[in-house]
Amino acid sequence: MEIKRELNQSGVGVVIRDNNGAVLVSCSEKLHQAYKLDEVEALAALKAASLARELGFRNVILEGDSLCLIKALKSAEDSFSPTGLLVDNVKRFASSFERWMYSHVKRNGNSVAHSLAKNVIRIPYSQV
Repeated sequence: MEIKRELNQSGVGVVIRDNNGAVLVSCSEKLHQAYKLDEVEALAALKAASLARELGFRNVILEGDSLCLIKALKSAEDSFSPTGLLVDNVKRFASSFERWMYSHVKRNGNSVAHSLAKNVIRIPYSQV
């Protein structure tokens, strides 16, 4: 995830891997607004869920480096945080998969997605 306030842009990066960790799909998406950090994290999770469903994946483990987001996604309760509607949308996507899990990883474990998000600011369009 990348936020460029001076350009009023944010970027998200998503990586979908197989069971062995090999990259199946990657996506960079430019957002034409400088969102807050937690909002960009939630938007990245929503993009990952949307992309996984669009491509027909049935079993998904969503990894993220925001512990607050992962806890909110794992919670059975509705989220009343500022990102609550985004969290609830990710949960709705999750219900359409055969198997859906969440996993918290440290930021360095998410380096490919962060690189994708950082580079999307330099290109005119999103890429898959």
